Amino acid sequence: MQEQVIAVDPNGRDPQNFPQAGDDAPQPTERPAVKFLHPGGSRPLDGYTIKRGVGQGGFGEIYYALSDAGKEVALKLIRRNLEVELRGIRHCLNLKHPNLLALYDIRQDQNGDSWVVMEYASGGCLEDALAAHPEGMAVEDALQWFHGIAAGVGYLHDRGIVHRDLKPGNIFTDEGLIKVGDYGLSKFISCSRRSGQTESVGTVHYMAPEVANGRYGKEIDIYALGIILYEMLTGTVPFDGESVGEVLMKHLTAQPDLSMLEEPYRTVVDRALEKDPEKRFRAVEEMIAMLPAPSQASGMGAIPGSYVRTGDASATLETPVHVEAVAEAVDEEPILRAVLQSCGKVRTAWVEANLATPIKVLILVVALFALLASSQMLIPLALMALVFYGIYRFVRMLVLSGQRRHRQGGRLAGHGVAAPAIPATPQRRDPALARMLPVHHRVRRHAQPPMEALVYKPPRERFTELVGSLLIGSLVAMAMCVVTVLLTSYHAATPPPEQCAWLVLISIAATWAILVPSKFWEGTRGEPTLRRFVMMVVGLGVGVLAFGAAETLLVKLPPTPPKFPTDYQLPDSFYAEGQPLAMAYMACFGTLFLVLRWWRQADPLRTSRLSVWSMIVSVAMAGLVAAAWRFPQPWLPMVAAAVSVSVQLASPWVHPGKRGVNGVVST
Repeated sequence: MQEQVIAVDPNGRDPQNFPQAGDDAPQPTERPAVKFLHPGGSRPLDGYTIKRGVGQGGFGEIYYALSDAGKEVALKLIRRNLEVELRGIRHCLNLKHPNLLALYDIRQDQNGDSWVVMEYASGGCLEDALAAHPEGMAVEDALQWFHGIAAGVGYLHDRGIVHRDLKPGNIFTDEGLIKVGDYGLSKFISCSRRSGQTESVGTVHYMAPEVANGRYGKEIDIYALGIILYEMLTGTVPFDGESVGEVLMKHLTAQPDLSMLEEPYRTVVDRALEKDPEKRFRAVEEMIAMLPAPSQASGMGAIPGSYVRTGDASATLETPVHVEAVAEAVDEEPILRAVLQSCGKVRTAWVEANLATPIKVLILVVALFALLASSQMLIPLALMALVFYGIYRFVRMLVLSGQRRHRQGGRLAGHGVAAPAIPATPQRRDPALARMLPVHHRVRRHAQPPMEALVYKPPRERFTELVGSLLIGSLVAMAMCVVTVLLTSYHAATPPPEQCAWLVLISIAATWAILVPSKFWEGTRGEPTLRRFVMMVVGLGVGVLAFGAAETLLVKLPPTPPKFPTDYQLPDSFYAEGQPLAMAYMACFGTLFLVLRWWRQADPLRTSRLSVWSMIVSVAMAGLVAAAWRFPQPWLPMVAAAVSVSVQLASPWVHPGKRGVNGVVST
């Protein structure tokens, strides 16, 4: 039997779409009649009766059918590139997600033709919704569509699958739930919504520039999501033309006109449509985090309630949580929240800047110079602020604790039930819930599952990496010591050689003291309290070494006069004639190693190779510790700066783009 000629819709509609509704629903009158290989009522595949054809394309045909038991299904007849199609389908047969069309089985008929049995979506597709809104959808509707699409695509990416053909014609609704279809397959589809067909991976209006070079990472899905979001909000695609070549050239060279978009949509689309894949969002979750959640309770991919997800990254169990319970479980202290939000914005801007390492080092040097130049004024102010904040936080805690007990007692007496339990450490939250929580209670980027690839490294490989890190750390520490000496010499005399030698020796020793235990902790989640205790013991040892080096090299650190409103005296065992003794060295280094989580700076899963923010925090904390113990300034901050940079540059680091599921390095 011959295959019928495929009729192309002159309006540019994709002929692969599912119907608007069920079996008896009226069909759109504007679509021209097309002939299918199998008529309604036929049974080419045992166990299924075809009701009608619903879509045709370069791959073959799609039919709406009923099983012998009465279940509605879609039957996809594969007519071209059979081997590649079936290989992609087999990879996706066992995927289960509410925002993906389910694939049930692969069958063959008596003629040897291959069929895919999959879920039938009874609702319309996104292309129909866009056709009904030529000037763009309402923002709320667009958000509901987009959140559902992103949930399905993010699930595919978590399992190493790239959709490669995201477009409105492949996105459907079923009982109000968004469904992403045609995923994980090789595509031979319409190259333009206004022209004929070509054999290509992806549709040209949604095709990322790097596809022309044969690159098919998940970045092309991020790009397509940006196009879809733009189209939903404006009613048109950002790049259009009279020919396929013209559209492709615009993808490669032209910048989209984003003047019609408001914030935050303009920023999200702009980053998603970056020509360089490395500058786009690294994950769908990052893209969603910058968008507001749908406010209406709808099943179209939006979460109707608030949920806390429990378990690992692949868990699907969701526990409903009452909003009032979440609000009570979270201490939204306004001062700390504002500070953390500001720090988070600075950190995000730094990470998204994608600066080269030399530029980061230059900024680091300037920041260090600014801190050291203003340390005499900033350290007393910081200590006073911490004291006042501690008093305020303690009083606030007592007041809120009494109010909370009063509210809970009234609710228990009135209803006889307790508030829903909130997991102490939720590992993943839906975006709607995450926005209700203050920044310091949200899931942070570095809170990832353990990297099995790091845990199971052979001992010889670990030892080799450690030796290399120790050597690199020594070189970086010496270079940083030179930088800090030059910076401190700007307002004072150049330190004598013995002081410089002491600074280099202690910086290297402290760097090694952090790198060694961090290598043993690599890829694991230890108890933070235990790790802090271990680091404190290590710091005490570094303090003893610092005192011994100072005695051996005859180092005299000039004492720093106190600059506090209230003075206090330390025991005589700490200082003699203004010079720190062993107890002072141990107190300073032990405290510094206790308060800072140094192992985070050596973690291969850290956000960036070199974090200036981590260096600034280390220097500031060292200044506070030195001021508290009356240690001569600015020697402890100088050591902290050298150690922070040395540890980060010497430790192994896995680029986020090379991390697979659950943090395992992808190959």
